[in-house]
Amino acid sequence: MDIQFFLGLVHNIAVMLLFAWGYDRLWVRFQLHTSVLARVLAGLIIGGICIILMNVPSVVYDGVFFDMRSVFLSTIGLFIGGIPTLLGMIVASVYRLHMGGDGVYMGIASVLSSGTIGLLCRYFSKIPVFQLKWYHFLQLGIVVQVIMCIWVIFLPEHTRMDMFASLSVPILTIYPIANVLLAYLFVTLYKTYNITSRLKEEQTRLAGIIEATNVGTYEWNVQTGIVTINERWASMIGYTLDELFSVKIDLWDKLVHPDDLSKSYSLIQQHFVGEYPITNVRYYQ
Repeated sequence: MDIQFFLGLVHNIAVMLLFAWGYDRLWVRFQLHTSVLARVLAGLIIGGICIILMNVPSVVYDGVFFDMRSVFLSTIGLFIGGIPTLLGMIVASVYRLHMGGDGVYMGIASVLSSGTIGLLCRYFSKIPVFQLKWYHFLQLGIVVQVIMCIWVIFLPEHTRMDMFASLSVPILTIYPIANVLLAYLFVTLYKTYNITSRLKEEQTRLAGIIEATNVGTYEWNVQTGIVTINERWASMIGYTLDELFSVKIDLWDKLVHPDDLSKSYSLIQQHFVGEYPITNVRYYQ
C-alpha cells in the first residue's frame, strides 16, 4: 500500500465522517423518521452522500473506484434502517452504473451487499443497536469488506488477481476501523440527543410545577454573584421581572431588614462549610 493510497483513504474517511455528522444532525433536527415522505428525503440525502464519496475515491485503477460507500451504507443500514437505506442503495447503484468502467459491477454489488448486511444486522440483532460494543462494529466491518473482496470476480480476468493482491489487506484492515469510527459517531450523537431531550423534558416539567404552585424562585451563582429569579419572586418583593432583569446578590443587602441580614449571612456561611445541608431563613424587608 503506497502513501498516496493511504492518504486517499484518510481523506475519504474524513469526508465520510463529516457528511455522516451532517446527516445525523438533519435526521434529528427535522425528525426525518416521522413519515414516509421524510424517510424518502432521508434516502435521497444518503444517496447524495454516496455520490460525493464516489467522487473523492481512495484510488482509481482502470475504472475501479475504491471509497467509503460500503462503510457508510452498512453503518446507515445498521442505525437508520428501512426506506432510507434502500433508497440510498438504489441512488448509489444507479450513479455507479452511470460512471461505468471495469469495476462497475463490482461497485454495484458492493453497494447492495453493504447496505443489506447493515439492515440484516439491525433487524436480527438481539442487542439494541445503540448498545452494541466496538467489537460488534468491527465484526460488521470485516464481514462487509470480506464480501466486497469476493466481488472482485466481477472484474476483468486480467486485473482480478492483481487487484485482490494489492488491495485486500488495506481493505480488510483500514475499512473495518472506519466502520468502528463511524458507528461511534452515530452512538455519540444519539446519546447526546437523548441527554438533551431529557434535559428539555425536565426543564418543561419543572417550569410547569413552578407555575402551578405559584412559587418564587431564585438561583444564586456564588462565583459571579449573579442571581436568576422568576416573575413571582420579583412580585413578592414589589417589583416586576423587567425591573430586576440584572440582579446581583448585593440587592439582598438592600432588600433584607438589617436585623435579619447578619443572621441570614451567618446561616449561609454555615451552609457553605457543611454544617447545614439546607439553609432555611425567614427575613423581613
